Amino acid sequence: MQRTFFARLIVTSMMIISVMATSGCGNTSIEAKNAFQQGVKAGENGDLDLAISFYSEAIRLKPNHADAYYTFFRRGDAYAKKSDLDKAITDYTEAIRLKPDFADAYYRRGLSFAQKSDSDKALADYTEAIRLKPDFAEAYNMRGTAYAQNGDLDKAIAAFTEAIRLKPDLAEAIHMRGVVYWDQGDSGKAIAAFVEAIELRPDLADAHYMMGVAFGKQGDSDKAIAAFTEAIRFKPNYSEAYYFRGVAYSAKDDKGKAELDFAKSRQLGRNSKR
Repeated sequence: MQRTFFARLIVTSMMIISVMATSGCGNTSIEAKNAFQQGVKAGENGDLDLAISFYSEAIRLKPNHADAYYTFFRRGDAYAKKSDLDKAITDYTEAIRLKPDFADAYYRRGLSFAQKSDSDKALADYTEAIRLKPDFAEAYNMRGTAYAQNGDLDKAIAAFTEAIRLKPDLAEAIHMRGVVYWDQGDSGKAIAAFVEAIELRPDLADAHYMMGVAFGKQGDSDKAIAAFTEAIRFKPNYSEAYYFRGVAYSAKDDKGKAELDFAKSRQLGRNSKR
């Protein structure tokens, strides 16, 4: 443990020295650029704390630089990956202040608001991102999700449909449109959407989960179990998939496997009673 700490300290020191060594004679613009680049490298290596430190140094050196908006944006992404959503939102907001037409910053801030369960603010940001970038398929997809969460299913379908028109292979939008069809009682369209989403993204756990729900409703416990098992394979902590696989096992009178799945679901945090 101590050796790992010192190894990390040495690497960090070397990176800082590298920034200083290539900065020339006090040229803060070059220093800021190098700090930014080191932040990108650290982020790519999965060291988010170090990335944030370098981005912060770049901002300190040149807070009013023409490209400072992008440094705030990248630091916001790092905070978002750490689930430090308030700091992420603050950085995205600063990026927007510095570059008001920055559609990606509105989109990412919307994602952070959505993670904080503030669907109204998320919806406003997705809508602004679309206004600035009309072909932003991912923003249409997330606007559809926000509409669905607010219970506005017709607008949700319209948003998902536009996302799919702009990007026909956007499996997430196809899947989510299927979820809305399911909520509207149109199981035929829903299942077709889930199948298409899985064909495009075989690892899309939520689509496998919804196929399991559909098979369960049809009374086909074997296919339901197979679908929930696929969902769990791609998302090992999927408590709902464990729970409903347990329900499917119960329907087959396989109490042992059912109890194991219910226990696993409870362990992962599902509080619903069966």
